[in-house]
Amino acid sequence: MAYVWIGGHSGLETRLVGEVMEATLEIQDPKEADILMNKILPNAPKKRRNTRKAAKARVISRMLTTAKSANQQELMDDYNRVKEELHAMGLKKLK
Repeated sequence: MAYVWIGGHSGLETRLVGEVMEATLEIQDPKEADILMNKILPNAPKKRRNTRKAAKARVISRMLTTAKSANQQELMDDYNRVKEELHAMGLKKLK
């Protein structure tokens, strides 16, 4: 979990990383792991660019609003969307 601390992730991002790590523990077959990685990796650069821009914009606006703002729901929507995408790619424990 030092990765998420050093990377400056939010609490919600840290939660997602932990859930993904736990879900990947169930993959014991190297062939299955290779198939999953070949589905995920081609999407990573595109997703990372889009996510970073959106995250920076939200962090600034989040500082100016209360804790119960619409931004919180937006973050939860992103969190759930990422879990659904990874589940659809084959990380079945994420749901």
